[in-house]
Amino acid sequence: MPLARAALADRALAPLAADLARLVGARLMPEEIAEVLRMTVDPSTLKELASGIRLRGRRNLEVPAAREPLERLLTSSSAAVREAAGAVAGLLKRVSGEELNEAVRTATDGSRPAEERARFIRLLGSGEFLAVAPTLAGLLDPNQEEPVQQAALAALDAHADPGVVRILADRWRHMTPGVRTRAVQVLLARKDRLAPLLEALRGGSIPAASLDGPQRQQLLNFPDPAITKPAAAVFGVTTPDPKRLERFRGALELAGEPARGEPVFRKLCLSCHRVGKEGVDVGPPLTTVTHQTKEQLLQSIVEPNLSVLPTYVQYVVEAADGRILNGVIVSDGGAGVTLRRQGGEDVTVLRRDIRALASSQASAMPEDLLKGVEPQAVADLLEFLKRIR
Repeated sequence: MPLARAALADRALAPLAADLARLVGARLMPEEIAEVLRMTVDPSTLKELASGIRLRGRRNLEVPAAREPLERLLTSSSAAVREAAGAVAGLLKRVSGEELNEAVRTATDGSRPAEERARFIRLLGSGEFLAVAPTLAGLLDPNQEEPVQQAALAALDAHADPGVVRILADRWRHMTPGVRTRAVQVLLARKDRLAPLLEALRGGSIPAASLDGPQRQQLLNFPDPAITKPAAAVFGVTTPDPKRLERFRGALELAGEPARGEPVFRKLCLSCHRVGKEGVDVGPPLTTVTHQTKEQLLQSIVEPNLSVLPTYVQYVVEAADGRILNGVIVSDGGAGVTLRRQGGEDVTVLRRDIRALASSQASAMPEDLLKGVEPQAVADLLEFLKRIR
């Protein structure tokens, strides 16, 4: 394959490389297929390789030398590469039945190091989906270390089955922020996942707030009305409750005094927000909202659940000793999960002591924060917030 090697090594020959990869796939020669996988990271080339294999109607093609390069491609930082590599992986038999059984045993053995388990978990991306799905779903558990959960997501990402979305939707409330971030990438990585994803978003099993602005735009601008139409319905503007805002609208017509607003802030907000060296980081930095109008600030205060950043969603943990703990997750390390509670107290729960973990999808800020606060005091608070630097 001298010409093919030259084309694969030269980006200027990418179109030729894609054509040759399709030809290599159609020849069904294991060593040639493995060579292409070793030499390319180009999504178009990988897709054409898969297309050539499909052209011959083959699945579960034995290519032993493909395991290492495919694992590298399936864990690429590029979603396009992961998707294209997954298309190839779905056509190859990378592990035997005995190897797959060994992978399941090691993956679920909590006495093994997380790194070793993760290596075997990724191999489950090459098994039959229905056979490995229960194992991968069970590994998406807060009792499991994050590298284990991340490896389970990588294995799920390698499967071209809509059941991937069902697993992630079912486990969503129990995922920590770092795991959710990767799970969103998996959900958006393949076109055949987008329709079931939108169903999950519409049904509420995955909150719409879990997707950031660019990720929403990916769905809203997708070149297929079958995706863009339901996306527009899901991400339509949330209608605020006018009555809740109306009760405090008078404060917007009053002149505020920041010096009077500071003690109001200390009383209402300092237990969750930091200003300078005072306060705690339970809520987002207030320097990020000073550009907002006073009406927007007031709206955020009286209806805090309209828009909640994923990293500031409240979680509830039931510990093995019967304690119920709540707060935002500030650390999701190997040994346990650390919650930051109102007032700034950090509490760490070891993974083996977590009986249940779930997100409330609500902001830590209470909806009745301004209850009993006079309009002038609200005006002073808004003026103080606008001047935070």
